[in-house]
Amino acid sequence: MARYNEIISQLEDVPGALEPILYSSPDGKMIAAGWAEGFMDAVSLREDEWGKLFKVEDDRYLMSPIMALLLDMDGNSFVDRNTRRTCESQTRECSISSCCHQGNL
Repeated sequence: MARYNEIISQLEDVPGALEPILYSSPDGKMIAAGWAEGFMDAVSLREDEWGKLFKVEDDRYLMSPIMALLLDMDGNSFVDRNTRRTCESQTRECSISSCCHQGNL
């Protein structure tokens, strides 16, 4: 609980204090796919809890910006191009918007 309380405190006291650590391409674009994969690895550690979010249709969209960054084994997105563009515009409105961009969106 100590780490949980620390995160909550940071989020309340200093909005934007917690940001993902991302790679950047030589031309300066942020590459969030690796972060998204790591995030989903962490989600898999608590599948029962995170699964509740995916099961509720009204809430599942919250994961769309992250899901749009993931690729399958062949390098194809899990979501179609129009959905990825919608997700990109949604992430611009959230606190990690400047970080959730992938060059081919």
